Amino acid sequence: MLLARLRPGPGALRLLLALVVLVSHMSALNIGRPAVVLFFVLSGYWVSRRWHSSNQSITGFVMGRFLRVWPLFALVSGVTWLMFGAVGLPRSTDLPAGLLLLGSASRGDLLLSVDWSLDLELQFYLALPLMWLLVRRLSGLQLGLVAGIAWCVGIWLMTRGAWSFLLYLPAFAAGMWLTRVRWQWSAGPVLAGLALFAVIGAGLAAWPATRPLVFKADGFSPVLEQLAHLAWSLPLLPLVAWVLAGPSSARDKALGDASYALYLVHAPVIALLAALAPLHGMAFKLAALPIIAIVAYALFRWIDQPLEIARRHGPVLPWTGFAPLNLRRKRPN
Repeated sequence: MLLARLRPGPGALRLLLALVVLVSHMSALNIGRPAVVLFFVLSGYWVSRRWHSSNQSITGFVMGRFLRVWPLFALVSGVTWLMFGAVGLPRSTDLPAGLLLLGSASRGDLLLSVDWSLDLELQFYLALPLMWLLVRRLSGLQLGLVAGIAWCVGIWLMTRGAWSFLLYLPAFAAGMWLTRVRWQWSAGPVLAGLALFAVIGAGLAAWPATRPLVFKADGFSPVLEQLAHLAWSLPLLPLVAWVLAGPSSARDKALGDASYALYLVHAPVIALLAALAPLHGMAFKLAALPIIAIVAYALFRWIDQPLEIARRHGPVLPWTGFAPLNLRRKRPN
């Protein structure tokens, strides 16, 4: 009963994960990527639910998701690019390519430190209709074989420097699986998963060979680091399922939406403050945190919220009524 009363809403969990990424960027802890893995699980769940319940065509669905992610990203990236240039900080030499977002992680023209994950999100949105078609048409064994091959392809692409959502396919697929089964985890598996996550983290930190997975240091190839963080995050799947099974109020949904603004702006604010403010160590962190909170809230309240309202309640677009490739089950006339 006590654990049930402490259960956060899905929006609060998203905000918590964004804060973990913030802590990772302001400390020696290398814990940002496990939080992003859980973001991918949540994305697999929520986006799959929207796809399964919406009446949009594939084009309309993908455009709707793109318009949720891209406008705020483009605004923050453009302002960051201009301000970095004004204070002499390193920045991408190709602003248009970075604003394209899709494929930016592979090209290396990132404008923010987090847009690699948005690139993979867009790739997932594009692939989702085909993935749901495979889920419906293939047996469990066939689906597992296809998924295993796709994941191996994603790992191989990463070894060649090509970032693909397939590398994180287990996380996206876990979210899709939660959409289908609506698993109701009890307190036992949730606590056991949290304990296992902590034990694994302690073991990684204690062993010198794996210490860079917990504390920032050289010593791991990018592929091994990505896969290790993916595996480390999996014990938290019962926690995610438990949170998703709980209620979500309007305030909780607002917290989840605000997490996107925080996720985008925190790294540029940290970099700009480090270049402009004569502060170091704990003094710098204490000064940066309230500024990040104010900028993120202002961005969410006066830019992201109006954009989202316009996206949800805007006029019907030309592609919403034409669905030649709509693969979902049709209602009988």
